[in-house]
Amino acid sequence: DFSRLCYAFPEYREERLTAVLEAARASGHQSGRHLETIVLDFVRQPPILMYHPQLCETYEQKTGHNSREIQAQEVDSFLAWCRWRAAILTDFVRTVRDRLDQLGRELGHSFKLIPRITDLGPNINLIEGIDIATWCAEGLIDGILTSPLNWARTVWEHDLRPYVTLGKEHGIPVVAGVCLNQQTRFHRNGASVNYAVLARRVRDYQIQGANGIAFYQSECGLEFDDIDQVIPHLADPQATEALLTDSSFLDRWPVTHLNCAYGLDCHSHFNNFTIDTDLSPM
Repeated sequence: DFSRLCYAFPEYREERLTAVLEAARASGHQSGRHLETIVLDFVRQPPILMYHPQLCETYEQKTGHNSREIQAQEVDSFLAWCRWRAAILTDFVRTVRDRLDQLGRELGHSFKLIPRITDLGPNINLIEGIDIATWCAEGLIDGILTSPLNWARTVWEHDLRPYVTLGKEHGIPVVAGVCLNQQTRFHRNGASVNYAVLARRVRDYQIQGANGIAFYQSECGLEFDDIDQVIPHLADPQATEALLTDSSFLDRWPVTHLNCAYGLDCHSHFNNFTIDTDLSPM
């Protein structure tokens, strides 16, 4: 019954916790070096919490509201439901943080904990089941890693600034992720790769205040010619800007309908997307 693979169930949360602690505990046994950071990946695949009957029935018992009937246009009521639902995942992250700290004291070193989340904004994160503001406020995490995943129709803006603000308020770094893999629909089509598009995404994040850039599925990028010539330029904002003012580089990578999404999370959905309007997610 795969419906029980839901954080609504204590058994599932315990299974996830066991996996995290096993990785942390086993990391240094053979190499003599310990694992420094645990990344909780909540980009595969949002929403993390949805409408499991156990969630909906409990919410109705506690509040008198049937969550199945709340429309997204009822913003306050809808976000109240999302916030209540997200508290379950927050409690899980608290437990992970506490148990990692305990294990760190036993082993004589500390573990950092970083979530990987979409960069669609804190309200969309709440809809996903993630209360990132609370995680920061409670000191549960040591940084934020984002990914430009398009999963919600018409929500296409990848804005790092709300996360940068949280990072500055709570003294933690914010690292923006881009994906080097091709979009799933374009696998084995080399024309879907465009380093100029990738560089523009990186530059946007750098301008928005990213403390660093992470390349998701970097091993996939190794399949493509000249990637090793481009990546070093993306480590520094000035070098990225210089790359994007190099006419020979731009001529080498013309933007087309096949490659204009390069750098977005490769699991992004593209139903009815276009590249010729201001509403385009490309």
